[in-house]
Amino acid sequence: MFPVAKNSVLTSVFGIAWEQVIHVHVWLGHVVLLVAALHMVCWWRVYDEQASFPGDIMQVPMWFPQNSPDCEQTGNNRHCFVEYHAMPGVYPNSDNFTIQLAFCSTICLFLLTGIFARFSVRRRNYELFYYLHHIFLVVFIVALLHAASSWYFLIAGLSLWFFDRCIRTYRRSGHWDVVDIRAVADGSVTRLELCPASRLPSKQSSPPSFKFCCGQYLYLNIPAVAPHEWHPFTISSAPSDGIVTCHIKAAPTGPLDSTFTGRLAILARELGDTPDRGQNLLVNVDGPYGAHVDPGQYKELLLLAGGIGVTPIHSIFREAKVLLRIGQARCRKIHLVWAVMTRTMLDPFLDTLQDALHDDLDGRLQISIYVDGERDLTAPVSGEKLTFHGVPFSVGRVNPEPHIKDLTPGQTSHVFVCGPPGLAATADLVSLQHGVSFHKEVFAF
Repeated sequence: MFPVAKNSVLTSVFGIAWEQVIHVHVWLGHVVLLVAALHMVCWWRVYDEQASFPGDIMQVPMWFPQNSPDCEQTGNNRHCFVEYHAMPGVYPNSDNFTIQLAFCSTICLFLLTGIFARFSVRRRNYELFYYLHHIFLVVFIVALLHAASSWYFLIAGLSLWFFDRCIRTYRRSGHWDVVDIRAVADGSVTRLELCPASRLPSKQSSPPSFKFCCGQYLYLNIPAVAPHEWHPFTISSAPSDGIVTCHIKAAPTGPLDSTFTGRLAILARELGDTPDRGQNLLVNVDGPYGAHVDPGQYKELLLLAGGIGVTPIHSIFREAKVLLRIGQARCRKIHLVWAVMTRTMLDPFLDTLQDALHDDLDGRLQISIYVDGERDLTAPVSGEKLTFHGVPFSVGRVNPEPHIKDLTPGQTSHVFVCGPPGLAATADLVSLQHGVSFHKEVFAF
């Protein structure tokens, strides 16, 4: 429970986000399942020695542990066990129904967490995984009935879980206004602008009551799309923008209306043509969460993005540009490297790219764009450049190695990656070899 809570004092003390330690929760879960299995098997061995296995597994009242003293003296437990069933009431028994409850709840725990929590199942049916995962509440209650002293071990985790749920419920109770919603990048990306509403109707709070840092994300619930689903999306705007913006790409698998992001894209196309641009749309927000990045603490910063993974990097890049302009950043160079499948993916962030190209702050802002998914594009001859709305780009896959080796070795140089696993793995290895700090975003919760 400690590593899985989104609002945990442990993650706050160590300065890490909960999704970065979720693997610890998985390991501890495996340990709990293993210990529970060993506990049952050891007791089944005892039942077998008392000649009551497998009958006592689901039998109420049980024969063991209060079998007859005569049986203990003669040692003929199996004979006494047969007579006990033939003549109920003659031999003493144990009316401990909690053992059967513990057995049933543990089997459910094995099935619901051991099968539905597997990565392949969880990624395809997250809501099913999420709700079935709450079997732990039933297991904890049964554990308290089965062993009264177990509260010593359960109270800390349950208290943290309850505290975390209270905070999240409070955050979700706030009202948010939809400033704008529209479909961009040929309809494959939904641009959603939000602002926390003030206590006074029809007025936005000033200054905003919601604060976030670069690289953080929100959990969004849109009842018009899915009433009971909450999904995490990175904040793509910068804290200095004064507004919360998310760019949400429709999942490429299956029919468009079969996924949350696909149905949201359809809704964005419908509302984008209306006069109010979805301002009456109800959106519930929980967050922000995630590790944040301070773009002003590094002398050299390399931002590597792949596809829609540019959202946290766009937030960092915009904020760093503002800090450099007002003299509150120590950066000598900020290099944005972005690989996309098609040029239309550049549409949502063209204003940021064009602004940085127009004013690169004496060379401190650099941009490298790679397009590797359009077969009709060919690499230009020497000396020529391909451009998209004034933004130059290269044709082909990005190789992060030369960009990383262009950094000055040391912990004052930082590589931030958000993209495909192959890109992140290569950047991680090269960063380690070159001696610069490295961070990659985690999406497989």
